[in-house]
Amino acid sequence: MDFLTKHYEKLILLACLLCLIVSIFAAISGVSKEDKKLAKQIDSAKVMVSGDKILPPLDLSRVHTVEASLRDPRLQINITEATLDAKKGNLLQSKRYIICKNPQCGNLLHVSSDKCSFCGTDQDQYKDTMPEDDTDNDGIPDLIEKKYAHFLNYLDPYDAFFDEDGDGFLNIEEYQAGTDMANPEDFPPLALLLRVQNVAKVRLPFVVHRVRTLDSELKSDWKVEFTVAGSAQRPAARIGEEIVAGFKVSSINDAKDLIGVESREGKRYNMRIGETAEEDTPTAAMLFLASRERGGRIMRVIRKVGEEFYLEKERAGMPYREHYRIIAGTSREDLKVAQLDQARGEVIAEFEIRTLDVKRDFIPQVDGARRGGSVSGEYGEGRRAIRGMR
Repeated sequence: MDFLTKHYEKLILLACLLCLIVSIFAAISGVSKEDKKLAKQIDSAKVMVSGDKILPPLDLSRVHTVEASLRDPRLQINITEATLDAKKGNLLQSKRYIICKNPQCGNLLHVSSDKCSFCGTDQDQYKDTMPEDDTDNDGIPDLIEKKYAHFLNYLDPYDAFFDEDGDGFLNIEEYQAGTDMANPEDFPPLALLLRVQNVAKVRLPFVVHRVRTLDSELKSDWKVEFTVAGSAQRPAARIGEEIVAGFKVSSINDAKDLIGVESREGKRYNMRIGETAEEDTPTAAMLFLASRERGGRIMRVIRKVGEEFYLEKERAGMPYREHYRIIAGTSREDLKVAQLDQARGEVIAEFEIRTLDVKRDFIPQVDGARRGGSVSGEYGEGRRAIRGMR
């Protein structure tokens, strides 16, 4: 007992040491068995693959077919058109990547990236785009839309018909004219905002009703009565006197059935009693798109061929004016105007005026449409016509 009392600590330590040794041997034995088992499985797999045995068929019952995937109500898959620059691509168009041109970086970047987001190295511009590419068929090439990527998208067919800088011209119009789509101070000629409404020879606004001699043999005493459109009164005028504004009686024949009328411009018309007469020069009625919003301001510009007019808008907070002259036109299909260097000046450019196209001449009514700017002319506010310069 004295021995145990004196050496019990050593005996306990010895017992723990024996337990530790037994545990180590047990662990080593277990690992060895697992290694042998794993080696046996590897050898068995090698024999099965390298041999002539046929592997068991793959169970396809748990794999969804394409048809089943498309019919799955839990899925929403875009297969009809490309998603606008989708982060993960789409079913028909995968996301395209390039490797950073810095050999020390080598990270993947989207194909349209101009600069590596990891190392800051500038990348080649538009690596996979040709000058003629226009993916969304909006009239603006992909190269241009990628250049102005902050407001244009090469997959959005509507963005060409927005007005990014608010100068009154659509993006497609500025691209075609070669002006800066993002600069409100740089815009095309204002003639591009004109749309022809009608071109025709206008009837004189009056008809000869009768000639009154007043019992005089002198033609200078005779009075010609006229029926004026829109008036219940019948004004009467002697030779040299005004009938209505811009027209006067110039002659009366002896038979008193043919009356000569002269316009302010010196044009002469022979009018018979009860018959209408047309002006010799066609008159053009045009629409001036003072706003590119549907339902916005649209002004009418009315001029005869050969007459001048001006259009006006603001530039840098100041009135900006351009002078024009109608140089030709007999119908809606052949109306032409010329831009002048100043009022009654020299021709510097010619424009064919087309008819209004509601779908292409106004900002589309879709979410995100940008507001267009307004322009004005010599007509002031509201909807009213601009008559010829006198």
